[in-house]
Amino acid sequence: MLLDARATSEWVVKLGPTERTAHASTRSQAEDGARALVLEAAEAVHRKAAELVPMLMEGLHCPTGCAAPEVDEVVPEAELHSYQLDDGKWFCIAVSSVFGYKAVCKRG
Repeated sequence: MLLDARATSEWVVKLGPTERTAHASTRSQAEDGARALVLEAAEAVHRKAAELVPMLMEGLHCPTGCAAPEVDEVVPEAELHSYQLDDGKWFCIAVSSVFGYKAVCKRG
C-alpha cells in the first residue's frame, strides 16, 4: 500500500462517531453521564482496533521515501448536546469525534 503523495497522513483505522444518551435531574449529571458512556464505548473499540494496527501497517510505503511511516493515535473526544425536558429533568446526547490511527510520513 502506498500513502497518497498529496497527504501528509492517511487513516489506517478510522472509527466513530459513537453516540450515547443520558438523562438526569440536573444538566451536569446528564452531561457527565453521557460523556462517560460515549467515551467508555469509544475507548473500548479504540483499544481493540489498536491490535490491528501492526498488521495493517505492514507493507505501507511513503511516496517521500521515508523508511517507515509512524503511527499517530487520534483519541476520541465528546461533543455534548443538552436539552431540558418538560418535567424539569435534563437529557443529553453525547457524540464522539472520529478517532483511530493514522499513518504519518516522517518526511513532511
